[in-house]
Amino acid sequence: MSIRYLAKVLVFMFALLLCASGKAQTCASDTTQADFQSGTASQLDLIGHPGSIVLPGIQALDVQNTTGAGDGNGFNTQAWTGQTFTPLVTGSLTRAELYLFCSGCGGTPPDLILSLRATSNGLPVGPDLASGTIPGFSLPYGTPRGATFTAPYPVTAGVQYALVVRPVSNPPAGGNYYITRSSNGYGGGDRLNGSNGGTSWSLMRYFGNPTDAVFNTYVTKDYLSNGTYESSVRDSAPPAGATPIWNTLSWTASRPADTEVRFQVAGSNSSTGPFNFVGPDSTSASYFTGSAASLAQFNGLRYLKYRAMLTTSNSTVTPTLSDVTTCANFTVPAVSSLSNNSGPLAGGSTIQVNGAGLTGATQVNFGAASSPNFTLVDDNQITAVVPGGGAATVHITVTTPGGTSATSAADQYTYLAVPSVTGISPSGGPLAGGSSVVITGTDFTPTSLVSFGSTQAGSVTFNSPTQVTAVSPANSAGTYDVTVTTAGGSSGTSSADQFTYAAAPSVTSISPGTGSAAGGTSVVITGSNFVGNPTVKFGTLGASSITVDSPTQITAISPAGSLGPVDIAVTATGGTSAASSVSQFAYVLRQLSNIPAAVGAGVLSAEIVSGSPRCSFDPNNTIAFTPPAFNGIAPPHGGLRLTLTGCEPGETARVSVTWPSTSGLTMKKYGKTPASPAADVYYDPANVSVSGHTVSYDITDNGLGDDTFTGADGIINDPAVLVAIPLTATPVPTVGQWGQALLILLTAALGLGWLRRRHQQGH
Repeated sequence: MSIRYLAKVLVFMFALLLCASGKAQTCASDTTQADFQSGTASQLDLIGHPGSIVLPGIQALDVQNTTGAGDGNGFNTQAWTGQTFTPLVTGSLTRAELYLFCSGCGGTPPDLILSLRATSNGLPVGPDLASGTIPGFSLPYGTPRGATFTAPYPVTAGVQYALVVRPVSNPPAGGNYYITRSSNGYGGGDRLNGSNGGTSWSLMRYFGNPTDAVFNTYVTKDYLSNGTYESSVRDSAPPAGATPIWNTLSWTASRPADTEVRFQVAGSNSSTGPFNFVGPDSTSASYFTGSAASLAQFNGLRYLKYRAMLTTSNSTVTPTLSDVTTCANFTVPAVSSLSNNSGPLAGGSTIQVNGAGLTGATQVNFGAASSPNFTLVDDNQITAVVPGGGAATVHITVTTPGGTSATSAADQYTYLAVPSVTGISPSGGPLAGGSSVVITGTDFTPTSLVSFGSTQAGSVTFNSPTQVTAVSPANSAGTYDVTVTTAGGSSGTSSADQFTYAAAPSVTSISPGTGSAAGGTSVVITGSNFVGNPTVKFGTLGASSITVDSPTQITAISPAGSLGPVDIAVTATGGTSAASSVSQFAYVLRQLSNIPAAVGAGVLSAEIVSGSPRCSFDPNNTIAFTPPAFNGIAPPHGGLRLTLTGCEPGETARVSVTWPSTSGLTMKKYGKTPASPAADVYYDPANVSVSGHTVSYDITDNGLGDDTFTGADGIINDPAVLVAIPLTATPVPTVGQWGQALLILLTAALGLGWLRRRHQQGH
């Protein structure tokens, strides 16, 4: 079964299915040789290309070798044979003949296959380019045996080809096919011997000399310039009471350069005519071209015929027409979808109504209201102007000569009220957009669009008919109306829909820049764009309270925090301020209390009297310790090692330490000094003063009193000890053997200085 025949059967079965489903439709297709032969042709070939129409060409003998020797060589299904040849003209090789005979062939000799192949180096290569069948025979020598190729093959003058022949099966026992032999008189080719079923080839020799077969080739060329085909009558076969509605004329054609295929169509309500052939403008001076044409002008006419005109201005090529189809339907119209299924109450918009069987539409209704204007695009689409209506969902129906479309969910159209906006939250955001804004109102739909001023939001989420969420787009500073647009229209504007775009806030200074880790510090923050309802954070912690003094100033109370610097960030309508050195606030510890003494009873306390604002106690490393005896007497309260952090590198701070008692005691330090980096020693603090139980003195980063000596790093480690001064000074041998004498002299000098100060202070 050919592909074209199968296609025709499928079309017929499809038409039956349509009829079975309640649709009346007829299609007629010409796809086979019998189909085309049902019409009439003038100067056209309906046979040479089965299932197609072409212009007839002139078949002429091209190459031949007529000299034969009267004998030949046998061949069979494995040992093939043939002849190479070189065409003299360019055209379509339609037929070839070889002089063959069969010796001893009785019964029914098998058919042979004659094929055309390309050549390389004088031998056949590749698959068959064209083939035909030579009927089996048992006639004697001297008769040409040929085949007309199923599909003529275009050959080029001067290019060598090969004719290959083999039987479909071997002749009955005792018989054998032979190919005739002649001397090597033909110069355009040679006789061939093919072994292994035509997979290996060589030139056939006779006593070592090349030979030729006796053969003829025929090439078709010089096509006629024009021809006309007129189809048989097509009957639309309308159902009772229906008006014939024609759809399209469609065809498949090959049109090489310089060729054309054109159509005209004629209709009549009588199968015998008259039939007046016309083109798309309904005159005999126009033609349908391309591959399809509308037949709407023939609606109402039951019968149809087409005329095909094939032309060429190049005698070496012809167009080919391979199938033509016409269809008429009388389907009850159906609506399958709408380009827009909602709109405003006032109507006026234009929508596309999609479906089937819409040709011949006489009315398009929206519920009970008719469209004031509609246009048939094709059998599957109508554009219609929406009439006004009430707030409701209605069915769109189409009426044609075949009836009125049934209603379904696919044809529903909803008249929508104009939406309104009653509130938005938040009411402002940054210039870059990105805020998630909840919009409340009425009559929102899943396809709602939201605009901030004239700029449309890129993301809108439908929550309900009364709420949508939109992401604000980027915009310039200012206040804009937020509008919601649906198929029912756009919301009006009011103060309830206003959204303010503002630049991001910035912090230019804070005062003070430090505060207690316990919180409670009142900090004045200055900057810009403190609008909306600003919030303030100290690091990750929200301020205890804030007062917005102006768009450029906020007073915030610091929350409790951990020691060290944090960034003060202001979040307002325009976003959050960027961190910088001017927005840093440091939590500091300036006073420590209730430190248990390392020796004896009582507690110690310490305070930073003066120093840079960020200079702070490190509570984890400010600890009491037990120093060694001073001049043989153990310090009664032990010692206190102070650690200050966050100070300015190299700065001098003043501290006060309160002891359980200072009576009869003097202030010393115990630890390493630049002069004794390898051993701890007692030495005097700088600028000591005593008031009651409190001793105040100076300490310096990387100076005498900072026992790290790692450079000016803003960290001061300072050990303090209250010691008793004995009547006789005793050296403390902790500075190394080489410095004992120097230390004794230094201790004596310090003692005299202390006595002098005591005398001056009235002690």
